[in-house]
Amino acid sequence: MSDDTASDAPGCETFTFPLNGTTVAIGRDPSCAVAVVGVGISRIHARIVLDSPAPRVVDGGSAVGTLVNDQSVPTAFLTTGDTLSLGVAEFTVAVAGGTLRLARTRRSRTPDQLDAVVPERARSLVGRDPSCDIRVEHPLVSRFHAELLRGDDGAYRIADAGSTNGVFVNGRAVRVATIGADDIVQIGPYRFYLVNGRLHQADDANRVLLEATGLGVRARGAHLLRNMSLRVNPGEFVALMGPSGSGKTTLASALAGRISPSAGTVLYNGLPLRTFMSAFSSRIGFVSQDNVLHRDLTVGETFREQSTLRLARDSTPQERSERVRVTLELLGLTPLVSRRIGRLSGGEAKRVHFGIELLSSPSFVFLDEPLAGLDAGLTERFMELFRSISRKGHTVLVTTHTLEQLDLCDRVLFLHEGAMLYDGVPAQMAQSFGVRTVAEVYARVREHGAAGRPSLTDLRREEASAQVAGVPSAHARVIRSRSVSGMRQVALLVARYLKLWVRDGRNALLSTLQIPLIALLLVAVFGGDRQFLPPSFYFCVVISAIWCGGIGAIREIAGEWGCFDRDYRAGMSPIAYVLSKTGVFSLVSALQGVLFVGCLGLFFEKFPTNADVGAPIVAATVSGALLGLCLSAVCGTVARAVTALPLALIPQILFSGVLLPFDQMPAWGRVLSHLTISRPAFSILKRVAVMDQALWQPSEWYALLALAVGAFILVVAAVGARRAFQRW
Repeated sequence: MSDDTASDAPGCETFTFPLNGTTVAIGRDPSCAVAVVGVGISRIHARIVLDSPAPRVVDGGSAVGTLVNDQSVPTAFLTTGDTLSLGVAEFTVAVAGGTLRLARTRRSRTPDQLDAVVPERARSLVGRDPSCDIRVEHPLVSRFHAELLRGDDGAYRIADAGSTNGVFVNGRAVRVATIGADDIVQIGPYRFYLVNGRLHQADDANRVLLEATGLGVRARGAHLLRNMSLRVNPGEFVALMGPSGSGKTTLASALAGRISPSAGTVLYNGLPLRTFMSAFSSRIGFVSQDNVLHRDLTVGETFREQSTLRLARDSTPQERSERVRVTLELLGLTPLVSRRIGRLSGGEAKRVHFGIELLSSPSFVFLDEPLAGLDAGLTERFMELFRSISRKGHTVLVTTHTLEQLDLCDRVLFLHEGAMLYDGVPAQMAQSFGVRTVAEVYARVREHGAAGRPSLTDLRREEASAQVAGVPSAHARVIRSRSVSGMRQVALLVARYLKLWVRDGRNALLSTLQIPLIALLLVAVFGGDRQFLPPSFYFCVVISAIWCGGIGAIREIAGEWGCFDRDYRAGMSPIAYVLSKTGVFSLVSALQGVLFVGCLGLFFEKFPTNADVGAPIVAATVSGALLGLCLSAVCGTVARAVTALPLALIPQILFSGVLLPFDQMPAWGRVLSHLTISRPAFSILKRVAVMDQALWQPSEWYALLALAVGAFILVVAAVGARRAFQRW
C-alpha cells in the first residue's frame, strides 16, 4: 500500500493507493492514510478496502455519514468519476491501472463562513439574554439556553441549561456533552464547531441550503416520486408546480421531513435530515392546504396562544406581545386582531394560518396550495408577500397551480407523475417545453407526459448536489421542543375550549335544550303525576344521561386533528391535550347532569331532587362524555364517530340488567356487562331512588371510576397512536 501524496494542481491534494486488497482509513486522526480535518469529519470517518478491480468504501460510524455521489451509504463500490464526501471534505475518484486515486476538491457543502471565533473562557453562558457571554438572538433560543465549559486541557463541554428547544450535538439532544473536533453543536438556528482547538460560530444568518438527490417515495407499491434531485439556496422563493397528483405535496412533505423517503437523501446545510431531524424540526414551518384554525377564536387570541406554545418558554409577556405585533404587521393583520376567525375572508384566514408558522421565525417555510380558491388580486398580494418573506432570509417553497405572478419566484420546479420535468427560472419554462405560455405547458404534459419534458441541458437540477433520505439506518428519534410546562399547557387549552364552547352559541343551545326535551319525553311515557316511578324510569334516565354526555363530546377530537397536529409540532403534550378535553367536557356534562336533575324534579312530582339521586345521574353524564371522547379519538373522523355512538349505546341498554337479570345471562354476557357504564350507574340510581338505600356502595362506584379511567387511557392511546404514524 502506498500513501504517497502528490500535489497535481494548486490547492488540490491527491492520494494514490495500489489495489492490493489492503484497507486504509480516512479521517481526522493523524494515523489515517488520508488524514483530513474539518467540520463533520470523524476521527476514523471511513475505511477503503482496496480490492481489485473494484475498491469499496465503508462508513466508520461517522456523525454525518459517508456520501458517494451525494448518496449516503453504509458501504459502496468506487468507480472512476465518483464523488466521495466526508463532512466538508470532498474527493473525486479515479480507478485505473491497478490504483485508486482520490483528488481533494475545494467545494464547500454549507453556506456558512467560520469567521466568528468564540472567546476562550472557562465558563460561558449561551442565550438571548443581554447578560450572556455568547448572545444569540432568536425566538427559538431560550434566555439562558446552554452553558459552555472549557477545561484546563482546552477541551470543551456543553450543558443544556433547561432550554425550550434543546441543545443538539450531531443531531442528538444532549444534557451534557464533550465537544470533539468532528462534532456539530446546534442551538436554535445557530451552529458551533471546533477548528484547530478553537470554537467557532457558523455565520449563516439563519440560512438553510437544502439539497436533495435521488429522492424516491413509494406507497402501496406505487412510485409517488422517482429519482428526484434539486437544490434550494438560502432565501429563495420557489414555486412547485404540476398537474394534480404529480407529487407536489409528497415532495414538499419529504423535504420537510414529514414523511420518510424510500430512496435518496435530504441535506440541510450539508447535514443529513434523517439524522439531524430533531435539530432542524423547530426551524421548519409547514402550512397545510386546509386552514387548521378555530373559527370562534379571534385573530389576537389565536396568535397569543400560539406564541405561548411556540416561543421559548422563558419569554416574557412583553417579548411574546412584541413578536405577535411584528408578525401581525408583516402580514397586514393588525386591523383584524379583534375579529373572530370565522368572520374572516378566505385570504385573511390564510394569512393567519401562515402567520402562526412565522411566529418562531423558521428558516424554511413550506406552503401547500396556499393560493387555492383565491381570486387574481389576492393571488398577486400573496405572491408578493411570499417574495418579501424570502427577502428577509426565509426560504419559501410553495406548491401551487396558479399561473399568475410566477415572475416573482426565483425558481419553478415542474413535476409530472413523480418526476422532475423542469427546474429553472420562470421566464424560460414555457420556451423549454416548446410552447408559448405556461398554461400550454400543462396541455403539453397531459398530451406527451414525460416525453414532453424540456431538452435544455443546463437546467439547474443538473447542478443539484445533495441527497434525501433512506439508505442509512432508521430515523433518529425526533426530539420536539418542550414548550411551556404541562400544567400551563392544560390551563391554556382549558381556557381555549371553554371559550369555544361558550361562543359556539348554536351548539351550546342545542346541548342545553336537549335536556328539558328528554325530560318532557319521559313525561309523555311515564306521566308527571305518578305516585311511584318504576325502575324502568330510572333506567331511561341513566341511558339519556349517557347519551347527553356522549353526543356533546363526540366531535371534539375527531373534528380537530389538524389543529392537534399543528400544536403537537409546536411542543404541545398529548397528555395535556387529553386532560384539557376531559376536564372541560367533564365540567360541561356535569352541568348538563345537574340541569337534567332539575328538569326531572320540575316535571315529575315524585322525583327526589337530592344529592343522593343527583350524584349517579351526574356521574353517568360525565362517563358518557368520556365515552364520546374515546369514540371521537378512536374513530378518527366525525362521521365515523357519530355513527359509532348509537352502536356504543346499544350495549348500555342490553347489558344494564333491566331486560334480564345478570344471573340469567350467559357467562360471556355477564363479562360484557362489566364493560358498560349503565350497569353500575343504573344499579346505584335504582338502589338510592327505588330501594331507598345508602348512596355509597364502593364496588359500584369503583366500577364506574375504572370505566372512566379506562376511557381516558384509550383516548390517550388513540392520540398517541396517531403520532406514531406521523414523523413530527
